[in-house]
Amino acid sequence: MDTPEDASGRTPPFPFDAIYKALFRDRATVSDMLRNHLAAPSGPLGGDLLGGLDMRTLRRLPGEWVARDFRARRGDQVWCVSFRGGARDRWPANLFVHLEFQSAADRDMALRFLEYGGELYRELRDTGALAAEEPCAILCVVVHNGAAPWRPPTRAADIARLPPSFGRASLPEGLAAFYPWGYHPLDLARHRGEAPVPGSIVSLIAAIEYAGPNGLPGVLRGPLLDTARGLSPRLRQTVGAWLRRLAEKYGTALPELEEMMELAEVGPVTSRIEESIDAAFARARSEGVEQGIERGRSEERALLCRMASVKFGAAAAEDMAALLPGVSGPGDLQEVGKCLMQSGTADELLACIRGLL
Repeated sequence: MDTPEDASGRTPPFPFDAIYKALFRDRATVSDMLRNHLAAPSGPLGGDLLGGLDMRTLRRLPGEWVARDFRARRGDQVWCVSFRGGARDRWPANLFVHLEFQSAADRDMALRFLEYGGELYRELRDTGALAAEEPCAILCVVVHNGAAPWRPPTRAADIARLPPSFGRASLPEGLAAFYPWGYHPLDLARHRGEAPVPGSIVSLIAAIEYAGPNGLPGVLRGPLLDTARGLSPRLRQTVGAWLRRLAEKYGTALPELEEMMELAEVGPVTSRIEESIDAAFARARSEGVEQGIERGRSEERALLCRMASVKFGAAAAEDMAALLPGVSGPGDLQEVGKCLMQSGTADELLACIRGLL
């Protein structure tokens, strides 16, 4: 099935960035990435360094900070993991992992990490996350899902292309992926066609990404179904929501999906509310009938009410449901979604919706 067009005749973009941010928001995904996909020899983390990390301390840091020019900057994700006490005579107190998600190659990615890394370092120092004179280890990683393998330079020095007469600074191989030298590409395209690794979440993501319309039903069979069953409820919901979006895009039936979800309803990924609403209305418009449009409205109202119930309780969802029949246009429903995400209490949510009406 072709992706529906929006009112301007353009095909709405698939929400790659939001989906991957949701997938890598889970500690289990990042832990799997570090242990199984960034470990030497294919990754930058040697055995001694990886063995010194205490994965129980893995935590996500705020991804937004204010630069010295007073502009807000946002990294896709920043994680922190501490070294074990016995390893701190050899390593810093913490390893920071800076993730950026890319669906297309960017030749200047190393320069972007050089800029982002400096701002992140100042933020960590200014907020006290780094003690005075403490070494700062920031591992920079691009998670790439493009059709072709990632080929841009991974070090800023390679972009500058100084002639040999200037000499080249020697750099140990294990440091090449760290700020300020460069980054490491976690290139999912290089895993295309590989046998999936049972229990590996990143392997599951790569298998889903490159399955295509014909291979998608097989993704949930065998070891990948077992991997999906072992996910946390939140991560399982995110994977399920992604699969349903892909099944809708390809017009493919996925009977194994309900088995993976154990017949539980897949909750929406909050960061994708606008894309979800746009897609529902684009699909309804493509049917060219009022019945389809009204069905799209009804589905999105129900989705918003379920989210309100999770965030503020059943009573708030009921009050919200009583107001939503007065919200008719796709743009209005998007505004309701924004109210839901930005409101801190049920009263704020209902006041925001009444303001729209």
